[in-house]
Amino acid sequence: MKWGAQRPNAARSARAGECEMWNAKCAMEGAKRPSAARSAGNIHSSFPISNSSFSLTAFTLLELLVAISIIAILAGLVIAMLPAAKLSARRAASLSNLRQLGIGLMGFANDYDNRLPGRVASSDKWPRLLLPYVGNDSRVYGEPDDLKCFLRTGADPLSNTRNTTSYILNGFNDAGAFTDENIQISLLNLQKPTETILMACQSGTGNFYMDFMEGNQYTVLNLAAYGNGSNYLFADGSARFISKNEYSDTLWLVDKSSAIPEKMR
Repeated sequence: MKWGAQRPNAARSARAGECEMWNAKCAMEGAKRPSAARSAGNIHSSFPISNSSFSLTAFTLLELLVAISIIAILAGLVIAMLPAAKLSARRAASLSNLRQLGIGLMGFANDYDNRLPGRVASSDKWPRLLLPYVGNDSRVYGEPDDLKCFLRTGADPLSNTRNTTSYILNGFNDAGAFTDENIQISLLNLQKPTETILMACQSGTGNFYMDFMEGNQYTVLNLAAYGNGSNYLFADGSARFISKNEYSDTLWLVDKSSAIPEKMR
């Protein structure tokens, strides 16, 4: 009887022990949950990130002034270079035109026994004579910035009464072409083709030819078309810039040993 009476008590004790263990386990789980939440909410605390890596450093007043000064200097340099760049571009365009006219003159000479267009008064002048040799494109006769040429005035570039182009042809005065329009200069007779001017920039006076015997060479020529000088086409087909200091009237002479022709009285 005593053994049998003790068995229910033992069972109750076992169950009570299990309940206590379960309660202890639940208590432990409950204690862990807030900690996990705190860890999840402050996960960045395990990986500290410096606030300075996300902050923008402000410029000081001195640094701003230095930056503004540098920008102002660079802008000033660019503005100062613009006129020179434009002048250089205009000069390059003029040289290109003169080279094409040189090709036209060589083509004309090839068809006329090496002879260049003469200084004529009663028939077609050089703009009309050369047109087929420049691809029938009269635009090569003018410079866009030349306010007196046909590109700006709308005049006829092939006129035989007034030269409306930007260029003037050698009148070959020292060879007698001023008084005899039948004279045509042969390329083969030029002593120094690289030093003999065929064409130059004109000043808008309407003259077709550069004539010493009219005594107005410094009026018809634009010796400062591009700053301190101008462009010239030479008998060898080359075109180049010559400053006013380097320019010489002798560059127009066919015979380099002859004197500059004097104005006709």
